[in-house]
Amino acid sequence: MLGNNKRLEKKLRERGKSAPAKILAVKPTLWTVTHGDPRNPDVVVKLTLRLRPPGEVPFDAEVIAREAPRHWAYVTGDTVIALYDPADHSSVCVDDEATEAARAAKRDKAAAKDQGRNDPGTTQQHSPATGAERG
Repeated sequence: MLGNNKRLEKKLRERGKSAPAKILAVKPTLWTVTHGDPRNPDVVVKLTLRLRPPGEVPFDAEVIAREAPRHWAYVTGDTVIALYDPADHSSVCVDDEATEAARAAKRDKAAAKDQGRNDPGTTQQHSPATGAERG
């Protein structure tokens, strides 16, 4: 299924479930989709995903999805959020909104952690003479 199929996505949002999915493979297709600037088309890729629904047996699915290389790209090993039909595991799509929200939260958490490390008021110094930390 085309990962950006709005009817499928709507159906799965209403009657399906969501689960984290690890990207096992990303294969380019020969398709692109242009919105506005023809110099920046979205690339259509085939993803092999391993969905891990909570409390259920993990399963693999293949989906066709669009990526916007100027903003993000799917990478083997990354995790996305997928929508799926529990009665039909071939009915799967990437939940771009939830995936982007999860990515943004991860970036924010990393930035906050980095800011804490770089904040002079929270750094600790190590005393080579005593081996003790000074704050």
